Amino acid sequence: MNQDQDLKQKLMDLDAVLLEKLAERKKVLTDLIKKEIGSDLIFGNKAQESILLKRLIREGKKLGLDSYFITRLFREIFTHSQRIQEELLSLSPRKEDQAKEQIIVCFQGVEGAYSHLVGQKYFSTRLDQVVFRGLPTFKAIVDSVERGEANYAILPIENTTAGSINEAYDLLSQSSISIIGEESWPVKHCLLAIEKVPLSRIRRIYSHPQALTQCSNFLSTLEHCVIESFIDTALAVKKVKDDEDLSEAAIASEEAAELYGLEIVKRDIANTRENFTRFVIIAREQLEYSEKIACKTSLIIATKHIEGALVHCLNVLARNHLNMTKLESRPRPNIPWEYLFYIDFEGNIMQAAVKKAMEELSAEVSYMKILGSYPAKVAMTGQSGEQGNHSKLVETIPAVQDALPERPATRLAVPEKKPYRLASRAYKDDDTLIKVKDVIIGGDDFIVIAGPCAVENEEQIFQCAREVSENGGQILRGGVFKPRTSPYSFQGLGFEGLDLLIRAGNAYNLPIITEVLQPKDVRSVAESADILQIGARNMQNFPLLREVGQVNRPVMLKRGLMASIDELLSAAEYILAQGNQQVILCERGIRTFETATRNTLDLSAVPIIRSLSHLPILVDPSHASGDWRWIIPLVEAAFAVGANGVMVEIHPEPEKALSDGPQALKFDNFQVMMQRLQRMKAVLR
Repeated sequence: MNQDQDLKQKLMDLDAVLLEKLAERKKVLTDLIKKEIGSDLIFGNKAQESILLKRLIREGKKLGLDSYFITRLFREIFTHSQRIQEELLSLSPRKEDQAKEQIIVCFQGVEGAYSHLVGQKYFSTRLDQVVFRGLPTFKAIVDSVERGEANYAILPIENTTAGSINEAYDLLSQSSISIIGEESWPVKHCLLAIEKVPLSRIRRIYSHPQALTQCSNFLSTLEHCVIESFIDTALAVKKVKDDEDLSEAAIASEEAAELYGLEIVKRDIANTRENFTRFVIIAREQLEYSEKIACKTSLIIATKHIEGALVHCLNVLARNHLNMTKLESRPRPNIPWEYLFYIDFEGNIMQAAVKKAMEELSAEVSYMKILGSYPAKVAMTGQSGEQGNHSKLVETIPAVQDALPERPATRLAVPEKKPYRLASRAYKDDDTLIKVKDVIIGGDDFIVIAGPCAVENEEQIFQCAREVSENGGQILRGGVFKPRTSPYSFQGLGFEGLDLLIRAGNAYNLPIITEVLQPKDVRSVAESADILQIGARNMQNFPLLREVGQVNRPVMLKRGLMASIDELLSAAEYILAQGNQQVILCERGIRTFETATRNTLDLSAVPIIRSLSHLPILVDPSHASGDWRWIIPLVEAAFAVGANGVMVEIHPEPEKALSDGPQALKFDNFQVMMQRLQRMKAVLR
C-alpha cells in the first residue's frame, strides 16, 4: 500500500471515529435528559447555545480549525440535539414497542418537494423508521391522517413573501387534526432545465402557484415565455426531466435538481432573499410537552357578535402576559360575513398562565378550538430565560459585588414649540425598542456594531464578519456606497459589495447595516439590508429621509457635522412622519475649533437626547476621533453616559484599507475592546 492509500485509509478511519463519537454523544445526551439533570434545558435556549458555541470556537481555534466550519457543524448538532430533547420531554405516553413501529408521514407532491425535505429534517432522529408518502393535494394528506392511514403529515401554512396559504388554514378548521410541531424552511428557488441554456431559449416554465408568486419579479423579465401552474415543484421538475425539451424549465429547489439530474440555470430567483416557508406537522391527537420546552400554541376562535369582541379576546392574552405572534382571519364556512380568527401565541398549554388564559378566553368567544401546543421554531422571543440576543458574549464573567447605583432620573420636559413631535417623550414616554432579527436595539443590552468602513473584497468582509461574531458583536457594518469628500477616493463596490456583505452576514448569522445615498436606491437596498444608514452628510437630505420613511426597515440616522440636537431630532421627524417608526439616532462627532481629533465627540448629547426622545441613541467613536487609539476609551465613555450601543470600524489590515484606515481597529484591539465592555457590563448586572 503506497503513501496515498495510507492517508486515504487514515482519513476513512477518522471518519469512522467521528461517527462513533456522535453516536456516543447522542447516548450521553439521552441519558442526561431522561435523568432530568439540572432545571434548565441546554438546547433550544439561544443564550446557552451561544455560550457553548463561543467556547467551542475558542477551543477549535487552538487546534487550527476555522470558526465558520465549527459554527456550521455545531449548529446542526445543536438542532439535532434539540429534536431529541423535545421527543424525550414529550409528556404523551409512548410505549417502547410503539416507538419502534414504522412511521408513515405523508406530504403533498412527490419526492424532492419542499414538504418532503422538511419532513426529512423534522424526523431526522427517526429516519430509519419513517416511510414518506406523497399525495396529490393538501386535503388528501389531511384526510390520510384523519383516517389513520398516516401517522403524521407535513402542511405548509405561510410564506414570508406570498403570505398565508388559505387552503391550509381552512383545512385546519374543518378537520379534527392537531398541530404537534412546526418547521421553518429557507426557500431557495432555482430555475432548472435539462441543460444550462440561455434564458432567451426558455419558452415554458412550470411550478407550484406559490413558487410562481414568490418569483414574480424574475418571471416578469422573461419575454415570450408561458408560465404554467403545476401541482407541485418537484412534479414540475419531473415533467421537465421526462419531456427532455430544452425550451422547458421548472422552478424548484437545488435538492430537486440534484435528485432528478437537472441543471441549475439560475439561482436565488425569489422576489426577496429572506424567503421562508413555515410548515406545521399534524397528527390525529395532540401531544403534551414539558413546561421546560418553549412552546407556541395555536387556536381558532369565533368571536361573539358584540362591540369590541376581538379586543376583549386579545386583552385576555395581554393580561396573562402571552405574546401573540400571529393573527389571521378567514371566512366562517356557511355563515356569510362572519369570520374565524387564527391565533398563535408564545406559551405552553401545560403552563398555569396559559391554562388560566384559555379558561378566560372561552368565556369571551362563541367558539374555540385549540389546534395544539408544540415546540416553537419560528418567531420566538425566548421563553427559556433569554431575552433577544442579550447574552451573546464571548464568555460569562462573574458579577462584581459592589454594583453601581442607578442614575437619578434626568428627563426634561419637551417645550411645545419644538419642531419635532413624534420623536419626543411627550408623544411616547416608553423607550422605543427596535428588533433586528434576534437583536434588540434600545433595550437593556449595549449593542456593538462593527465592520469595515468599506466592503473591499470577499476575503476582507468575511474576515471581519468572523471577528465580529466570535467576539460577541451583534451587527455587521460595511459601506458599499461611499460618500467621499474627494471624487478621486474609493467610491465603494455598489450592489456587488452589498451582495458580499449579505453573504458574510448570513454566514455568521449577523444582521447587516449599510449606508444608502440616493432615494432611487432605497427600496433596492432595503430588500437585502437589515438596517439602512443615513450618513452625517445626508442628515438633512429631506427627499432621502422621506424615502427611507416609507420602507419597513430600521434606519440609523447620523448627526450632521454642524447639526444641533434639535436639528437631529427634527430630521428624525421626517422619517417618523412617513410611517417608519424604527429610527435609531447616532452621535458621530461634530465640527468644533478642536483639531486634535477628526471631529469632537459630543457625549453630552447622549443623556440629553435620552431625556428628550424615546428613540435609541448609538455612538460612533471611529468617525469622531479619526484615530484608532482613542476608540476604546470613547466606547467605554459611551457606555458610561447611557448610550444604547456603539458602531466601530475594524479591518484586518488598516494600513492597506481603501477607506478610513487610520480610524479602524485591528482585530486584536477589537478583542480587547469587547473584553473591557464585558467587564463593564458585569459591574451593572
